[in-house]
Amino acid sequence: MKRPAPYRQGHQRARGRVGPEERRQILAAYRLGEAEADIALHHGRRLETIQRVVREGEADPAPRGPRGGRRLWTPEERRVAIDMAAADASHAAIAKALGKTERQVRDLLDLWRRGLPIEVAPARPATIRDCLNCGRRFASEGPHNRLCGPCRQAGSAGFEDCHLLPGAGVRL
Repeated sequence: MKRPAPYRQGHQRARGRVGPEERRQILAAYRLGEAEADIALHHGRRLETIQRVVREGEADPAPRGPRGGRRLWTPEERRVAIDMAAADASHAAIAKALGKTERQVRDLLDLWRRGLPIEVAPARPATIRDCLNCGRRFASEGPHNRLCGPCRQAGSAGFEDCHLLPGAGVRL
C-alpha cells in the first residue's frame, strides 16, 4: 500500500488564511534552512500554501504612490527595466531593483517584447463649450461637464425655476 507524502498527512480540514504571526514563523523557519515540506507538516498546512507564503514573503512589497495605488512607471524606470531584461535579468531581480511588483515588470516587458507602445496615453484635449447657466465659453473636461467652474461652485443658482412650467399654479 502506497503511503501519502508526509506533507499531506493530517489535512482533513482547511485551516483558513495564514495569519501574520504564522506567516512570520513560516518565513523564519524557511530562512533558517528548514525544508518547506517540514514546515508544512509542522504547521498543518499544504505544501502549496507554504510555498506561496515563502514566495510572497521573499518579495518586498512595491512602494505605493500618494493615493495608495501603485506608482506609475517613469521613463527612467522603463529604460532601466528594458536594459536589465535585455541583459537576461529575471523579473524578480528587475522588480526588486526598481521597487515594482513582478507582475508590473512582466506586463511592461510583455508590451515591450510585442512592440506595443509603453507610454501612458495622453489625456484627451478639452472641448470648448458654452455654459448652460451663464453662456460663457469654458474648457469642458468631458461630455458630462456643461457648467463653467464659477457656476458649478455656485451650485444650482439660476436653475431653480428652469423646470417650472407656466400655468402650473406657481408664480414666477
